[in-house]
Parts: sequence; structure tokens; C-alpha cells
Amino acid sequence: MGYVVPIYRFYTVGENGHISGPPKDYELPDDAAALRRAKLIIDQHTIEVWQGIRTVARVQPDEE
Repeated sequence: MGYVVPIYRFYTVGENGHISGPPKDYELPDDAAALRRAKLIIDQHTIEVWQGIRTVARVQPDEE
């Protein structure tokens, strides 16, 4: 039986605090890799990182 790489969903959060648009999915090995990816792709908006039904983190632009 092989190792299954988790899917992480990245949601952009608008200024109103609501999700704006569809998520982007990434296959990443763990939470630490997901946080690194979020910090690389972040722009002026907050990103929420989810893995399944679990919230991993909410990354703010000023946390770069």
C-alpha cells in the first residue's frame, strides 16, 4: 500500500472576511509544507489553508 499525499485547499479571503472565489488545491506532504507554500503565493489578501475538514492556518499578508 502506497503513501497518499494529502490535498490542501487554499482559499483567498476578501476584505469583508468572506471567501472570494474557488480554492486552489495542492498536493503537499504535510502542514509545514502547506504553510511554506501559502507564504510563497500570498499577495495582499489573507489565505486560509484547509486539509479536508480541518483548518490548518490563516495566513495574513503581513506575516510574510
